[in-house]
Amino acid sequence: MQIFGLQVNTSYVYVGSGTLGGLGLCYALYKLFKRKSKEKITYIEELAVVEDLKLPELLEHDFGNYLATCQTVDAKASAFLNELPEHFFRFNDTLLQLICAHFAQKRLRRCTRTLVIGSGTGKLVFELDNYCSQVIGVDIFFSRIITCFRFQNDSQVKYDFPLEGTYRTVEKEAVVTKVASADEVDSESLAIKSVDKILKSKLRKESTEFVNADIGSTGLSLHLGQFQVVIITDEINETSDPEVLLRNVHRYVETEGLLIICTDYNWKRTTNQKQGFTKSTIKTSFDFFKFMLRGFFDLVEESNIPDVVGVSLRSCIVRNMHVTVWERNNRPILP
Repeated sequence: MQIFGLQVNTSYVYVGSGTLGGLGLCYALYKLFKRKSKEKITYIEELAVVEDLKLPELLEHDFGNYLATCQTVDAKASAFLNELPEHFFRFNDTLLQLICAHFAQKRLRRCTRTLVIGSGTGKLVFELDNYCSQVIGVDIFFSRIITCFRFQNDSQVKYDFPLEGTYRTVEKEAVVTKVASADEVDSESLAIKSVDKILKSKLRKESTEFVNADIGSTGLSLHLGQFQVVIITDEINETSDPEVLLRNVHRYVETEGLLIICTDYNWKRTTNQKQGFTKSTIKTSFDFFKFMLRGFFDLVEESNIPDVVGVSLRSCIVRNMHVTVWERNNRPILP
């Protein structure tokens, strides 16, 4: 066979063609494998996509006034909300009052360190900043942590609350009031505010911190130290392994410190009801909590706080949050 005027053995042509074809096939399979591996979505990533879309709802729940927003836009369409008691819409205030009541019972004039697992938009963290020297918020979802950083830098975040999906929205603004530092206060302000309050004030950047992590999977890899108060919000429903979180949470709580868990037990992960979380015959989620926290914590109080989460102009979620307060006993932590 002649190629470009040169005599070439046909066997070499066949071998070369086969080699090139084989290499091409291998390369195609390699690219396909890489693409499939990139397309693989973990449980947390899949859940994060859904939660990112719910961020405006969460901001409205924490910083807005869902009832007033809907009634202002269309009182007739949102008339069903008037059937709900007013305190259903004040969940955050009620929870904060409960936490502060336990601060008072333990005679904590000012709590040193508080950890909020499931900080969300940072509402509870910023509120507790007025009562604690340092508050650290941990959240699984990166979009929520970014929102908290935006509050730290600008004190405000704009969002579009969905009245009728994305077809009809209303622009809202969530605002966090910053606590002034002593060097920001002039002589005129001294006449208005007490010196004691000013000296205790700190910039939120100094006294609040946010970490993006899933403690349910990282376990004790987060070296955060110990806290006087640890609060677990309903993010425990979303963590990859609630057992890991509850099994190790005592390591974050000081002796005689408080653990406060607030959840509606709306677990996002599918569990085997025959085996349960602990592969035992525990039937209820509260029994699961008592089983996991036994030995290190004593139950102090349990209460139910109703809550309303606005979804749109004509729909909302009504839930009954189970709030349990536990006190860390003197049992030593084994290595």
